[in-house]
Amino acid sequence: MADSIDVSEVTALAADLGKAGQRMARVALPAMHRAGIAIRDGMRADASGISHAPHFPRSISYDLTEAYGWTTAGYEVEVGPDKTKTQGALGNILAFGTARQGPTFSLDASLNREVPKIAQALGLAAAEAVLS
Repeated sequence: MADSIDVSEVTALAADLGKAGQRMARVALPAMHRAGIAIRDGMRADASGISHAPHFPRSISYDLTEAYGWTTAGYEVEVGPDKTKTQGALGNILAFGTARQGPTFSLDASLNREVPKIAQALGLAAAEAVLS
């Protein structure tokens, strides 16, 4: 006599997990926007007060793009000075220094402050996307 196994619940779970990526994308986009703004604003604050580059903080902007890899898709935030804006071209000199003067501005400080917050927000979003 053959026994039968009901796999309808497993099939339903697999279908639901297949939609988790879409649910995650809806939450990740606003989270990455907030991260870009927070990092940009932090960099602007870090760059303010440089006497010989008073307009430099306003040159710092962020761009959010969709990023595609070999096996993944997601979002990418690029934050930093825009060389087309007033004093934006000073970014390399201020961040890395010259032969005569060391750096006066850190590109990483704002990012390092925000990474734990971003990781927590995206971790919670991922849990919600999978468990909802």
